Amino acid sequence: MSSPYAFRSIKHEVERRIVAQLALAHEADQLERDCSVRFVATVNYENKEESKLQMTVKRKGSKKEEVLKDLSEPFSNASPLN
Repeated sequence: MSSPYAFRSIKHEVERRIVAQLALAHEADQLERDCSVRFVATVNYENKEESKLQMTVKRKGSKKEEVLKDLSEPFSNASPLN
């Protein structure tokens, strides 16, 4: 089974989707020391635009995870950057 992705394009996608969301969450003070971050990908192979990446944060001492809003569009009006 061959993959349509080369290493560089996979690296670029990881940086674009995961590292960028971590940086935005940090800038929005949604991450704190000793918290746990988890990403869950929901993939729709028939319609890639319906695929999504969801980030959850579990704060130290908390028993439940907090689902963070998609931060992929930092300059939208719905962005939590206030």
